[in-house]
This record gives sequence, structure tokens and C-alpha cells, in this order.
Amino acid sequence: MESIIRTAEKIKNMEIRGAGKIARAVADALKVHAQSIDIDSPNEFDTEMKRSAQILLKTRPTAVSLPNAIRFVMRYQGNTVEEMRNSLVHLAEQFIERSEKAVKQIGSVGAKRVRDGDVIMTHCNSTAAIAIIATAFNQGNARTYHDSAAKRCRHTHNACR
Repeated sequence: MESIIRTAEKIKNMEIRGAGKIARAVADALKVHAQSIDIDSPNEFDTEMKRSAQILLKTRPTAVSLPNAIRFVMRYQGNTVEEMRNSLVHLAEQFIERSEKAVKQIGSVGAKRVRDGDVIMTHCNSTAAIAIIATAFNQGNARTYHDSAAKRCRHTHNACR
């Protein structure tokens, strides 16, 4: 339960920010918890995982990706605890991998739309938006990349050409 509580607190305290990061953290917490619990009964495993999912779900009621991650990971199947655990771990890893791949793809596609002189502003912690801007910057299509969310954490990424 440690991974669930720790992740829930980080989400509540906004140490983990941004829809994608929250969703991936939730999937990982469910995976770690499933791997760590010592339960013999499939019904007990299912009950414990549902309880854990509810704890995570309540952390950020307005987050869209968080319940999507939970729904995806909680589709696990199996007749034994080991089968259920393996299924859940596979789904969590699959969710995280697909999410990370999607951010990279969004960055690549979106960067093609950025032209020198464009001004792009985002007001939230969107890894997808930042991926577009960072990819455009790395390709030489943007001159300044400033992550204001990082500034609040006293870390500023400001790169100028």
C-alpha cells in the first residue's frame, strides 16, 4: 500500500503534475502495489486493487487521464492471483509505454507546425505541449523554450539561440 499512498500524496500535493505524468504515475503505483501484496485469494486481490484504485482516483477529481489509466490497468484478468498480477503488470507497462510514445509522436507532429517567430503559450503542465515546443527547439524552429512550471519549483529551463 506504500506505493499507492506515496503516489496519492504526491498527486494531491501537486508534486506530480500534468495529466500524462499523473496517469503514468498511477499506472506504475498500481503495478508496484500488485507486485508487492501477499494475497492468496483472487477475490482478495481484486478487492485490494479496487480499493487502491479508488484511493488514487480521489486524488484529482478533475483529471481526465487519471481515471483513463485506472480503467486501462484494472482490466486485468486471470483465474489465480498470479495470473491476475501478471495481467495487471502487463497492462500497466503497456499503458505507460503507449503514453510515453504518444507524447513523442505529438511532439514530432506538432513541431512541424511551429515556424520561426511563432509565439506559443501554455498555461498548464502539458507534457504534450512541452514536447512540441522542445522538439521544435531541438530542430532549430524555436528560439526560446521556457518551462514556467519548473520556475515555480525553482528550476528554470530557458534556452535561447
